[in-house]
Amino acid sequence: MRKLLAPTLNQSQSAWPELEKGRSSSSSGGGTSTTRRSGTAWLLTFFATLYSYYAVYNYQFESLPAPLTAEQAGDRGFSEVEALKHVAALSQLGPRPVGSQSLDRALQCVLSAAEEIKETADPEVGVEVDAFRAESGANRLGSGAFEGKTLVYSDLVHIILRITPKNKYGSLPTLIPFSPRAGDSSSDVSVMLELARGVSQQASEFKNSVIFLFNTGEEEGLNGAHSFVTQHPWSDTIRLAVDLEALGIGGKSGIFQAGPGSWGVEKFASAAKYPFGNVIAQDIFSSGVIKSATDFQVYNEVSGLSGLDLAYTKVFLFCLFISL
Repeated sequence: MRKLLAPTLNQSQSAWPELEKGRSSSSSGGGTSTTRRSGTAWLLTFFATLYSYYAVYNYQFESLPAPLTAEQAGDRGFSEVEALKHVAALSQLGPRPVGSQSLDRALQCVLSAAEEIKETADPEVGVEVDAFRAESGANRLGSGAFEGKTLVYSDLVHIILRITPKNKYGSLPTLIPFSPRAGDSSSDVSVMLELARGVSQQASEFKNSVIFLFNTGEEEGLNGAHSFVTQHPWSDTIRLAVDLEALGIGGKSGIFQAGPGSWGVEKFASAAKYPFGNVIAQDIFSSGVIKSATDFQVYNEVSGLSGLDLAYTKVFLFCLFISL
């Protein structure tokens, strides 16, 4: 039996070579088809994810409220149309580096607008306008883009508005300086002028004063903010700082640096109609990966103030989505 079975088994193994080959070929062909389907699925997943990021970005940063005219905004409201008029006037002056005639003309435009705000303010609101010229000074910061550098400045000019309820005169007010850069950010300056106009119509109901600081010398080493907090008499009364920045060509504005403490963020979240913030930007700035700095660093490091640093970040976020 053993001798008979062995040849039989050998014959059965060699009797179906074509069948075994066909099975092997079929199995191999099925794997290629599966691979193709997997590649197509990954490609579709990639485009679906990319489209989802774009949809979220478009909803959050492109779907902005409709701009209001002065009539629609009213005396106390904010008119984007009026703010754009300031943008147009400042943009026509061209680049505005420190010491240039174009910067002098820009400061004159801001001063004229500030004087008009003073003249048209609510009778129960006091508006002070100061064209402040800083004396010589030296600025040395301990971190950021200018770490370890001593920056010397002189003859910097700032336009400063202080808006105070008249029933608060004589007491020590808590002041919040809003600080755009009159030298290089037309949009921030224009936003602040229009906001100051609205505040001047309703500050009689405020508990504290508000300072609007239109400083120069930001790009040259944060010297403008430094000269204000170290030389101007109003700086001693400040309790919270709000800095406006631009990290692109437009888009939605939000917090990208804040603190120390959470009071400012909490108040912003409760008061803003469309609050937005991003903790990633603060982590990046704190790590030193990006060699950049804003006036917020001066308020925080030199004056020890808590505050908010806001910026519109269209290009920054677009690049972030593309890198993902």
